[in-house]
Amino acid sequence: MRAHVFWKTALRRLGNREVPSGYPKYGLMLTADDLPVGLLLVILTQVVVDGESRIRCNLSSWYVDAEYRAYGPMLVLRAMKDKNVTYFNVTPSPATWPILQVQGFRPICAGRLLCVPLLSRGARRCKVDPLGSHLKSTDGLSQFEVHLVRDHEAWGCLSFVCRLDGCAHPFVFSAPQHVGYIKYVYLIYSRSLEEFIWFARPLGVALARHGVFLAALGADGPLAGLVGTFRPDKPQYSKGPHALTQGDLAYSERAILGF
Repeated sequence: MRAHVFWKTALRRLGNREVPSGYPKYGLMLTADDLPVGLLLVILTQVVVDGESRIRCNLSSWYVDAEYRAYGPMLVLRAMKDKNVTYFNVTPSPATWPILQVQGFRPICAGRLLCVPLLSRGARRCKVDPLGSHLKSTDGLSQFEVHLVRDHEAWGCLSFVCRLDGCAHPFVFSAPQHVGYIKYVYLIYSRSLEEFIWFARPLGVALARHGVFLAALGADGPLAGLVGTFRPDKPQYSKGPHALTQGDLAYSERAILGF
């Protein structure tokens, strides 16, 4: 259950975003006798991957009144009508896993890895800069990555760039959350999981300055070079022309809505 203020913030953030022309800003609504009986929030974004422009759609929160629950799948199918869009779900409930697979979704990852970056192996001597509104494309990032970092920091995410041998490697983490008294972040953006693993230790030092020692990321199992525990309880799925890669949840509900 989420508080009313949570959804007010969520809708305000969705309303302030630019979406690809011709696509819904908030999502779809199911009505009966001109009254709302169901809704599906979607997060549509135009991204650039390997120099190619693509459209992604995060199928996010949905609800249908009990007497109209049978129409819920129709609402989802209506939202996925565009074959040029890649659709993904990063927080599906266990009851929907078989349904997603029947609908043609394929796993992005089998679960999540909870790790302690500070204890990881890899690069030890590199410069780690916190990013901010002063960031420019001349910092070694693409223009799209510059916008990505700025957008996510506006939603409370933590961003860093690791500099090594004249190259810049950007990383974005969710706003810190709590498990009991322990703060953790979720990896939102990395060019690849291999880059995150290599720079995990210096990133762990940077996160520790924010009081964060635990990081979560989508994975298929334990990863060599990371000290942590794998849990097969949070799979992620995608469907469409361009499957999402592990380590890239940019412009998803984890970043924008704080799930």
